Amino acid sequence: MDPRLLCCVIFCLLAATFVDTTVKQNPRYKLARVGKPVNLICSQTMNHDTMYWYQKKPNQAPKLLLFYYDKILNREADTFEKFQSSRPNNSFCSLYIGSAGLEYSAMYLCASSR
Repeated sequence: MDPRLLCCVIFCLLAATFVDTTVKQNPRYKLARVGKPVNLICSQTMNHDTMYWYQKKPNQAPKLLLFYYDKILNREADTFEKFQSSRPNNSFCSLYIGSAGLEYSAMYLCASSR
């Protein structure tokens, strides 16, 4: 087999593998009244060891809030009081805000990696 063709086939197979990776957030959009709780759920299909939650405010870079490596929670220093989280298994991770307020008005993003 021609080496160039083999490289093309390998590249196509690798690309197909990455296309199947799925990370979903539920709900996709959430509006909350001040003082009400907010629960966001992230799921991923690749059984990745690490899952992350980020907060993205307008005109700011995304800020890492917390992440799980396997089932071990790692938090940024200023998130202990503000955010709760759980990871019942490798496929799911939640982010919980006990009482919504203007300071929490942001886009929340989840991600996963090996």
